[in-house]
Amino acid sequence: FEQAAIVKVDILFVIDNSGSMGVFQAELASNMNTFMSVFAGMGADYHIAIITTDNPSFRSPGVITPATQDPVGTLSSTISSIGVYGSGIERGLLQAYNSLLSGDAAPGGNFFRQDSTLVIVYVSDEKDYTTYSSPNAWQTYANYYDSIKPPGMVIAHSVVGDYPSGCHWISPYGYTRSIQFGDGYYDQVNYYGGTNYSICAPDWGQQMQSMAQHSVPVLRYELTEDDVIEETIS
Repeated sequence: FEQAAIVKVDILFVIDNSGSMGVFQAELASNMNTFMSVFAGMGADYHIAIITTDNPSFRSPGVITPATQDPVGTLSSTISSIGVYGSGIERGLLQAYNSLLSGDAAPGGNFFRQDSTLVIVYVSDEKDYTTYSSPNAWQTYANYYDSIKPPGMVIAHSVVGDYPSGCHWISPYGYTRSIQFGDGYYDQVNYYGGTNYSICAPDWGQQMQSMAQHSVPVLRYELTEDDVIEETIS
């Protein structure tokens, strides 16, 4: 049995750019070093790109790889430049699908690699509004992802409002704001066995580290012999 020595992941961040997201974009940008340190420790071969919940096109500079000069700084500055002037009707599920169907992230481009694990990360303080017109839209999009990747090679995560009724975010100055449950994102993440992280967490560092660690598939094998001596397994 062989576990690949080089981890290959294609990570698509789908970030809410509506008016209430400034503080959360800042959290994501400031903790990107924690996220990326996990991949650096693994010597991972990664492609990372960023889109928003109202546009399926990559944010400049496009695809970030280990060959990018200062990948961490580039990712952080790209996230910081997204802004909060996007649509207040967030459709992150739809924009990820559009990007992977025929947009910048689609097969045949310089982001998508057939032999890499596809990781989709949704970050939003509201639910996905695609579900208003099509409640099971997430499943339709997942069916497409399953058609372009073998089983086990798609992972989804989210940083959203907690299940089932959202959460309360408390600012460093004591101001409290209610955050909606991340409906839609939550369903797709569960389908792919990923993790739904809380957007209300006071410190995103541990969450970002966990997300990176859970973005790397570890193959499992059924042993062909009974009563093995564990010390002999390598």
